[in-house]
Amino acid sequence: MLKREKEVPKDLLTYLEQKQRQVQAASFDGLHHFVSYPEREVKMKIVRNTPEGFQDGFYSVIIPAVDVFTRGKSPLLRPGFLKRDALSFFVSSTKEAFPFGHVYRSSGSICLGSLFVPSAVPEYAPAMPLETLFLSNDRNLNHGDGHLSVNETEARAVVQLLSDAGVRLSQGSFMEEKKNLLKNDVIWNLSADVAEQKPLPEALAVMASVYAIIFKTAKERAQEQDQEEKEE
Repeated sequence: MLKREKEVPKDLLTYLEQKQRQVQAASFDGLHHFVSYPEREVKMKIVRNTPEGFQDGFYSVIIPAVDVFTRGKSPLLRPGFLKRDALSFFVSSTKEAFPFGHVYRSSGSICLGSLFVPSAVPEYAPAMPLETLFLSNDRNLNHGDGHLSVNETEARAVVQLLSDAGVRLSQGSFMEEKKNLLKNDVIWNLSADVAEQKPLPEALAVMASVYAIIFKTAKERAQEQDQEEKEE
């Protein structure tokens, strides 16, 4: 992975990143904000390195804040129920789809594949499709093209923040895995460590700070894009 990245010209990488941002921005056309969830604790199936080897299990993890959007003129399937396919899930205050297998990176909508997600979603529980994916996490990033990475500076900032908070990472080096935080559930294992070692209010605060480093707001990304265009 790292070798291929080194072989790709920097100008091409910049161009591809700009095109991805344009696609993400365009995906917001026709979307309507429905509800926002703060950082919260959820149950998720993740793979952990145990004394018996790598094993799947259900753990408490803390996910980033989520904005739920609807698309189309009529997102209701019937009174009290939303259409699953009319929902999109984004990290709050960004234009980044929720980073998870079976979530389209370009639109934030659900890419089903072989997983069953009910087509009728209770209006009072619009995050149900996403939470269903958490419980059946198969880490198939080919379904939806999910990706999450940080650069060297951001990775060091995360490690330092956790060290200052007294959190010990149990699943290997975050620095070594920074280019693919979804592979082997790296980011979710990190949040599981925080949830396990800290009382919930403190764990939520720690992970909010971690996610503030990892996810940049739409405004910050727009400023970066403007700067890049000025330098061209």
